[in-house]
Formats: sequence, C-alpha cells, structure tokens
Amino acid sequence: MKRNIVILGLVIAVVVTGYWGVRTNRILARWELQNENQYRNSFDKINSDFDSLEENLATTLVSQSEGMKSLKLNNIWRDAFSIQENLGRLPIAGISMTGVKKLLVDIEDLTYQLDKEGIGDGLTSEQREDLDNFHTQVKEINSELTEIQNRIEEDGFRWSRQRHIVLEEQEEVEEEVLSALHSLDTQTVQSAEADFAEGELALEAEGLAAQLGALEFEEGAELEDEAAIEIVKDFWSERSEEFTFEVAEEAVDEPGIVTVIAQSKDLNHEGATFDISQSEEEVIWFLEKKLFEEENIELEEARKIAAEFLEANDYQQLVLHETVRTPNVATFNFVPQKEEVLIYPRELAVKVALDEGEIIGFNGRDFLLNKDLELDLEPELSLSQAREKVSEELDLERENLVVIENELGEKILAYEFWGNFKEEQYRVYINAHTAQEERVESGAS
Repeated sequence: MKRNIVILGLVIAVVVTGYWGVRTNRILARWELQNENQYRNSFDKINSDFDSLEENLATTLVSQSEGMKSLKLNNIWRDAFSIQENLGRLPIAGISMTGVKKLLVDIEDLTYQLDKEGIGDGLTSEQREDLDNFHTQVKEINSELTEIQNRIEEDGFRWSRQRHIVLEEQEEVEEEVLSALHSLDTQTVQSAEADFAEGELALEAEGLAAQLGALEFEEGAELEDEAAIEIVKDFWSERSEEFTFEVAEEAVDEPGIVTVIAQSKDLNHEGATFDISQSEEEVIWFLEKKLFEEENIELEEARKIAAEFLEANDYQQLVLHETVRTPNVATFNFVPQKEEVLIYPRELAVKVALDEGEIIGFNGRDFLLNKDLELDLEPELSLSQAREKVSEELDLERENLVVIENELGEKILAYEFWGNFKEEQYRVYINAHTAQEERVESGAS
C-alpha cells in the first residue's frame, strides 16, 4: 500500500513538473517574442529616423523659405536625438557606436545653433559646406543600415538572442549583423576624423524629449480577449487557420490599443503581432516574422495581392502612391483619392512576401486617425501660379493636387511638384491657398 502511494506521488510530481516546465517555456517564448518586437521596433525607428535625417539635411539646402529652413533644422536635431535614444535600446552592449553617436551630436550642435541664431540672411558658404558634409555621411550610414536591414530579413536574425554577445576589437566576429554595425561605426569614426575637427558648440538639449510626440488613440470600452482575437481572424481571413492566438498583456504603452500575438507551427513562420484599436475595433497595424525562401512573385502580382487584401477588408477607392522593394518583400503604400485629390494623411501600407505572396505587414494607423478629415478641395491658386514658387534649381517632371500635413501638423491642400536636382529626386509642396512653400522632401517614390 505504501509502495503504491509512493508511486502515485512520484507520478503526480512528474506530471506537475512537466506541466510547470511547459508553462514556463510558453511564458519565456512569449516574453522573448515581445522583446524581439520591441528591439525590431527600435531598429526600424532608427532606420526611419536616418531616412528623415538624410531628407531634412538635403531639403534644408534646397529650400527657399526661411521659415521652412528653421523647421527643417528643428527636425534635424529631433531626428538625431531620437536615433541616439533608440540606439540605447538595442541589445548591443559590446558595440559602443561611439562614431555614429559623435556624428549625431555634431549634427545636433550645428543645427541647434543655426536654429537658435536664425538664418534670415541665408546659410553662409561654411555652414552650407558643413551641412553638405553631414548629409554625405548620413547618406552613407543610411545606405549601410539598409544593407543591414536586408541581412536581418534574409538571415532570420533575432535581436533577443544577442543580449550576452560582446564584441572585442581584436576578436573575429561570427555574427554578421553585429559585425556590420561594428564596421559601420568604425567607418564613421574614420570619416569624422578626416572631415571634422572636434566640435566646440554646446548643445542645449532641454525640451528635446518633450518634442518627440506619440500618436494616441481614443480609449474605448474594454475589448474582451475573444473579441480581439476574432477581429484578427476576420482581418487575416483563411491565413488565421494556420495560427493560434492570444492577447498579450502590457505589450504596448499606448492607451486604447490591444495587442494580439499569433504563433504558428510552421517553421517558416515564427509569429505575428497585431495592434487593435479598442474604440474602432479594427486592426490598425500588424507585422509577421518569417524566414523567406526564393522569390517567386513578380512586383505586379504582389501589387494585386495587396490591393485584393485591402478590398477584402473594406478599404475602397484607393490609389497606389508608392512602392518600395527590398529583398523578399514589397511594400505598397495606398492613399484615398477624392475629387482627383490624393489624401496623403490617410495612407495605408501593405507588405507582401515575394516568395509565397503572403500579406506579412499592414499599417493603417494614419488612415484611422484621419478618418474624420474634412477640407476644402478647391484651390485658390492656379497651377501656373504655384509653379512660380518652386525653386528654379529643380528640373520639374510632374505635379499633383494633394492633401498633406505640414510641418505644424495642419492638414492643407497643396500642389505637389516632382523634380530633380543633382541626380536626386525632390518633391516640393506649395500651399494651394496661400502660395507658401509648405514642405520639401527628397527621395524617389
């Protein structure tokens, strides 16, 4: 009898231990996925901020308006500050990124000082040369970061597994992504030493953090877990059959957002994350992490897949605005068109995998945030009058009538002019009511 009791006790102990182990592994896996998403968001933000930094440096040199130059300078040191903040969030303790950080501080120093002193008489030749040098270095870094981003996607690199890796200068580094970051920093140091002496300007950074605003969604009624999961399943349609879902606790800091985590048994699909607006009960963002196979999908076919996905989810009257192709992925940005006017503040982005044609990403935040946008779409300025406000330096190609958000956060009707300057493409936006130059952007779309 005692022997049976002992055996029963051992069996119970084994079962409890096994259950505890399985539960612990699930918790750890969920924790690692959430951390991986946070690290990826930080690196994505670094990339987008470097895009913005490169663009703002270039457009400061092209812009004719004193007010626009001042706003661009403000954006430049805001971008530089944001990049440093997100660099500190990556698990790369063994890589100091001193060279990149030093360059960012030098950029902050110059642009803050220029903004503080004012540039009513325009940039001096020395200031223009400094900004041009900064733009060249930032452009090189941006190009390298794009390569690193592509390598991350191709190699299935995971930030969450790098926390304990420390790189030594004399050590042969096997981890290609971390090695690339290390090389990028070294090149930046060498470039800075060649082009710039030690900066003497002092940065007054008070109030910088306050300018880094975040989008907030209206808090609605509490969304039940089951309801949130059903929203995701409806949104993802038949693909949801391949996944299991659970609501993540405290996954985001934004009010009114519920995050759902999807996990798959398919080895090519490690998981996906969905953000849902509680007030609208709609998916506003999602991203799937997967390992890619050989590309089989042409860009036009991928565009049709993206358009059909949006139509299936009731997004109507959209026009393709921009296409970005990277290894294994095509990103399509769509905007609504009303009365022949493109509504840019309501942009939607869809990512399509080019191996199997799956929808692996979606961003509808701006579309939802600006759903109640109302604006007079009748311009007071003629096209020829607006064209006169564009710098003669630009070789103009085409124009559109569009709604944009200007540097002050106001939604306005504007003429969009596309043109080239020094083999770079630029877009200039002239207010269709006041004739003011509202924005200048670089980069092809």
